[in-house]
Amino acid sequence: MKTSLIAIALIIASIVQVNAQDTANLDIQKSNLYWMGSSFMGFNNHHGTVKFKEGYVNLTNGKISGGEFTIDMNTITNLDGKGYNEGLVEHLKNEDFFFTFRYPTAQLTITQVDYIDANTITIKADLIIKSIKKPVKFTALLDYDKKEMLTNFDIDRTRWNILHATEFDTKIKNNMISDTIEFKAQLIFK
Repeated sequence: MKTSLIAIALIIASIVQVNAQDTANLDIQKSNLYWMGSSFMGFNNHHGTVKFKEGYVNLTNGKISGGEFTIDMNTITNLDGKGYNEGLVEHLKNEDFFFTFRYPTAQLTITQVDYIDANTITIKADLIIKSIKKPVKFTALLDYDKKEMLTNFDIDRTRWNILHATEFDTKIKNNMISDTIEFKAQLIFK
């Protein structure tokens, strides 16, 4: 009986160790999130950055298996140097875009990771902007030596109720800008 209990304890310990999960924290000082938006016809592009507040990935047996990232929407900047900087940033923060006073953060939670090869993964995640949760899917490249993940992805802003202008003139102004917001992320882990 005593031998059976010891054997069961060893089996449980080995299963726990095999499925051991580690966490790699995001280095928010070195990581970057770039955005780009444009008018409907591609004229008058704007681009900038927004900073991560925190983040991490879960590692199971050395492979990414999940994670979560929080974005500080009040850090949004415009870098296109067309004289729109302060006015555009304030406009992006107001209620017809990201409404950062009410929704100061956005969140991405990884729900599934599929390895295409050792350095390429497909990620399915839930993206929450303005308290609206929608699924997204994108591919990421991994560099283990640099502890880096690179990805580019687009979202349709209308899925998160990111609309241009007030309800009265939304249709006219909203149709003047592209529904697509492009993101480029460089994630560096500690």
